[in-house]
Amino acid sequence: LKVLNGRFGPYISYKKKNYKISKKQDPTALTLEDCLKIIEEGNHSKKK
Repeated sequence: LKVLNGRFGPYISYKKKNYKISKKQDPTALTLEDCLKIIEEGNHSKKK
């Protein structure tokens, strides 16, 4: 589980999938529970 800053903004990388972080959220203030909640919502970006 990694929180990274990409070309289109912050995202979470987990098990070879990427999940975007809402612009309303501060990526530096995310807890593990917050990250897992984002992953559960299935908000992942699709590869082109």
